[in-house]
Amino acid sequence: MGFLDFLTKTTKTEPDQQAKVRTQASALGTAVESSAGADLLRCSEAGIESAFRISQVFVTKLGGFSTISTAAEQACQYFSEACHSGGRELFSRVFEQAVADSHFLVPSSSATDYAKEVYERIQEYLFVAEITLSRPGANFDDPFVQKALAHMYCHADGVAQNYRKGMGWYERAAVQNDSAAIFNLGTMLQNGEGVPVNIKKAAEHYLKSAQLGNIGASAMVGHLYLTGEGLPQDFGKAAHWFAISAKSGDASAQANLACLYWNGQGVEADPIQSIGWMYSAAKAGFAGAAQQLSTMKTEVLEAAKDGDANAACILGIMFRDGIGVQQDDAEAFKWFELGARLGSASSQNSLGLRYENGQGVARDLKKAQELFIEADRQGDADAGFNLATMYILGLGVERDERTAIHWLERAASHGNQNAVEALRDNPTKYVCNYVGSHLRVR
Repeated sequence: MGFLDFLTKTTKTEPDQQAKVRTQASALGTAVESSAGADLLRCSEAGIESAFRISQVFVTKLGGFSTISTAAEQACQYFSEACHSGGRELFSRVFEQAVADSHFLVPSSSATDYAKEVYERIQEYLFVAEITLSRPGANFDDPFVQKALAHMYCHADGVAQNYRKGMGWYERAAVQNDSAAIFNLGTMLQNGEGVPVNIKKAAEHYLKSAQLGNIGASAMVGHLYLTGEGLPQDFGKAAHWFAISAKSGDASAQANLACLYWNGQGVEADPIQSIGWMYSAAKAGFAGAAQQLSTMKTEVLEAAKDGDANAACILGIMFRDGIGVQQDDAEAFKWFELGARLGSASSQNSLGLRYENGQGVARDLKKAQELFIEADRQGDADAGFNLATMYILGLGVERDERTAIHWLERAASHGNQNAVEALRDNPTKYVCNYVGSHLRVR
C-alpha cells in the first residue's frame, strides 16, 4: 500500500477532511515513504490524526520536509512507540498538547534544528504523560518531573544528548530547593558537562544540597574540605560532613571518617571509632576498606604484643563489641586483663565489669571492686559510678548510700555525667532507674 493511500484509508474523516489530510501528507513526500509506512500502520488504532497535526506544524513553519527527512522518520517511529505505551487516549492528548505548544517555538534558521526542537518537545510531553500514569497530577512545575526531564537530556534517553537542556531542567527544580537537582548541577559543574569546569561553583551547589539534607552531597562536601578543592581545607569540617553521611550508610564517607579518626585529623584520635567505621565501609564493599581494616587490626595487635596498654584495651573493646572481629567474651577478657596489668585505667574498669557480670570469667565481686577502685584512682570517669552502683544495690558489699554518694562525687569530678545527674536527683532512685534501663556490660 502506498503511503498516501494508507493515510486516506486509515484516517476516519469526512471526504473533504481526507483531502486536507492527503494535502498535508503530500508535504512529507518520499522522505518518509520508504520507512514510515509500516510504523504509521501500527498507529492506525491510536489517533493517526495527531500525526497529521504535527506534520501540519512542519508544513506551516517550513513549507515541507525535503530537508528534514531524518527528523520526520524519527517522529513517525516515535508516534508508533507512543501509541503502544500510552494507548489512543493518552496518545491523542499528549500530541495535541505538544503540537499546540510547538506553535510558540521560534523557528530556527535551520529546518533540521527546528524539527529537532519540535520532536524534543513532543518527547517531553509524552515523558510527562507517562509519569502521570503512576504519579497523578504530575506536571512541568513538579521537581520530580523536572529532574526526570533533565535526566532524559543528560543521558540521551529517547532524545539526543543535550547537557544545556538538561541543566535547564535541573535549574528549574533547584529554584524549588530540590536537593538532588542542586547536587546534580554541582556534578555537571565539577565534570564540565555542557559547561566549563568550575569546581568552586560546584562546591557551592554541593554545600547547599548538603545543607538541605542530601546525603551524597554531605559526603562530597566532606571530600572537598578534606582535599581543599573548591573549599578551604578544613579537617574538622570534613569530619563533620563525613559523619552525617557515614551515619546514613555512605561507605565512602565511612572510610574517610575512619582515616580521620585514625590519624587524629580534625577530631581526637580514636582507634575504636576508626576501626568501627572502616569495618562498616568494608562490610558495604567499599574498595580498599577491607585491606585497610586488616592493616589497622595488625598494627593494634602488634602494639599490644609490644606492651602498649592502650592497644590492649582497644583489642578488648573490639572483641567485647564485635568491632571488626567476631564478638568473643573470652578474647575480650584476655586483652582487658593484659591492658589492666599494663596500667590502663579503662581496661581496669572494663575488666571489673567482666568480673562483676561473670563474662569470660567466673563472677568475682571482690575482684571487681578492687579493679574499680584502682581505675578510679587513675581518673577513670566510669569506675566511681560503678562502685556507687555496687553500694546502692549491695553487690558484694553492704548497702550504704553515704559511701555510694562518695563514689558518685569522685565520678562526677572525673566528668561522669550520670554521676552528676544522680547527685542532683535522689542518688538511690537515679542509680536504680539507670541500672534498670541499661545493661551493665561495658
